Amino acid sequence: MEKIVTSFATVLLSLSTFAQTPAERTGLGFIYDDYAKTAKVYKVSENVKDLIIPSVVVKDGKEYTVTAIGTSSFELNYTIQRIELPSTVKSIESSAFNGCRNLKSINLPNGLTEINEYTFHECVSLSSIAIPNTVTTIGDEAFSGCGSLQNVVIPNKVTSIGKRAFAACAGFTKIMIPEGVSTILASTFAGCYQVATISIPKSVTDIHESAFYNCQSLKSFIVDNANPNFTSKDGVLYDKNITKLLSFPNQKTNVVIPKSVTSIGAYAFGGCLGLTKIMIPDNVREIGRGAFANCRNLYSVGLPNDITNICSSTFYNCESIENIVIPASVVTLEASAFYGCAKLGVVRIPDGALKTIEKDVFMNCESLTSIRIPQHVTKCDDMFENCVSLKKIMAPAGLKILDNNRFNRSVVYY
Repeated sequence: MEKIVTSFATVLLSLSTFAQTPAERTGLGFIYDDYAKTAKVYKVSENVKDLIIPSVVVKDGKEYTVTAIGTSSFELNYTIQRIELPSTVKSIESSAFNGCRNLKSINLPNGLTEINEYTFHECVSLSSIAIPNTVTTIGDEAFSGCGSLQNVVIPNKVTSIGKRAFAACAGFTKIMIPEGVSTILASTFAGCYQVATISIPKSVTDIHESAFYNCQSLKSFIVDNANPNFTSKDGVLYDKNITKLLSFPNQKTNVVIPKSVTSIGAYAFGGCLGLTKIMIPDNVREIGRGAFANCRNLYSVGLPNDITNICSSTFYNCESIENIVIPASVVTLEASAFYGCAKLGVVRIPDGALKTIEKDVFMNCESLTSIRIPQHVTKCDDMFENCVSLKKIMAPAGLKILDNNRFNRSVVYY
């Protein structure tokens, strides 16, 4: 009996010795809390590739339980490839692994409740990760730029997902937002190029602009029928009453806007490369900013007769548009509305309500040869920069065209 007890004690001593690693041998720097007897990692040796972080470290003969990975502790470490975290870690602070471009593998321990902002931002080699069921919050940019990351299961307990949390996760093929999430913030899933479907549960009551911008493979939205604020029709995302078109899947090319729609949301068609032409019906009274930004193959646009503004960046970098007719109802052309429309050669603006042309509306419109500014315009901040073919501007008397001599073009006042 004494022999068995002795052997058992030896095993315990061996395990204890293994777990209690001298701090100086870990290749890590720690911040110690003598009262709680805990340690937080705050830095790592730059030449470490594979790292097993111990659960307990010994410093000056005292034992400390490792419970946290500190802010930016591994940030921009290009050497580290694999990390094993102990089950004692309950907190990973912001930017902890930000920019670890060669990190391929890491485990997240149970008990973790938050993945903070920028935690895995630009970890471009990370191909898979299991988020524990204990996590309730995923912070801003937490996984943004993780281009190799395959489908990630977002746990059902998650109720908050930050801005751009999964932006540019090009390896995703599907997105299922868990029940309990109420808000999808700006650009949360922007640039998830391979995603074909996006499922939205009944709990989501607010979707911010550009949440699904530039998801190039997106075919359809699926919305829970019990959702009080949103619905999908033919795969397109609308508000519940189908009065506002919120997001148009990039893979769809045939656009039929229902008669009930009165507004198009910001960035609703943004990045739709398959979109070549669109006739926006007169029932639409409002088109949000960036609504058609980077629709590079869009060449034909018919605008509704009663809109009052062409919002900022509405047709930003729509480089295939060749001509446009601005409705007489438009009061303001907002900044960068037609920025980068390289083939835009003809712009017709009738005398009507237009009063203001803001900065850079026609910047980089390289094919524009002439333009007539309507008689009621009282302010034109556009300098028509890099409009290399523009040689003549017709403008009402008294309107100042900024720095026109700089671009070797004539201004004819009428």
